[in-house]
Amino acid sequence: MDYNQFELERDINGVDIIEIFLCLKEKVMKPNILIKGAKPAELIERWEDVIRNYCETNEINFEASLAKGKLLVPNDHDFYTIAMVLKLQAIDGFKIPLFLDHQKGLDLNKAGFIGHVEFIVLNSFNNNSPFRDSKEKLDKISAWISAARSKLKAKEVKVKIDYVGLFKDKEFPDKLRAILELNKILIDGVWVGKSKHKTEINILILVLNDKGYLKDNHETVIGTLFWKEFGITLDKSSIGNVPKDDKGAQIAYQKMILDLVEEEK
Repeated sequence: MDYNQFELERDINGVDIIEIFLCLKEKVMKPNILIKGAKPAELIERWEDVIRNYCETNEINFEASLAKGKLLVPNDHDFYTIAMVLKLQAIDGFKIPLFLDHQKGLDLNKAGFIGHVEFIVLNSFNNNSPFRDSKEKLDKISAWISAARSKLKAKEVKVKIDYVGLFKDKEFPDKLRAILELNKILIDGVWVGKSKHKTEINILILVLNDKGYLKDNHETVIGTLFWKEFGITLDKSSIGNVPKDDKGAQIAYQKMILDLVEEEK
């Protein structure tokens, strides 16, 4: 394995296992910081063994990395979870949201990352942290999970607009289809139109917009949904385009809509 991929530039919110190890070594020597029964020397030895094993497994020179003072763990490596837990033990509590936000940003699967923190990292941290500030940090991690899930849900909860959803009156699309079929604009549900130009359908859209039958939506959304509904294939460059000889077609569609209004009366 080419271990150079592990020796990347240090990032303050990265998962640099050497930086984490050095920080933990310094932290355990402070007074009244460990839970009862935890011994600094044993913890340092355990952490070093874990990191050394990671290095040996991946053909990385531990001593050289330690001397260099950096070794970033890739977020797609199995050791990443262990390194994250150690990082969360090492950093101050107020830095936890910033760290987790940064790591989430590196992951293409945001929901997967949040779930990983909730079901793997959180439990591992709870079972392995020897520090007295563990409860405070567990609360910080849990709060981050809740906030991250809420933000993700807010992005996912978007109103999906379909063809019927373009209209202010949900019954109008059926009435429109009926009158288009009556005038042989539609045959077997497929757009035929009055001319050979497929963009003629954009004239109908313009008339419906002018008469106030459509909700406010981006013209690309309206165009593509109309085309799909009536079996028309056009590219997006045709959005809003109409045939040059559109005057007759425009009058015809205006009359159709007027006739539809008269029928409703």
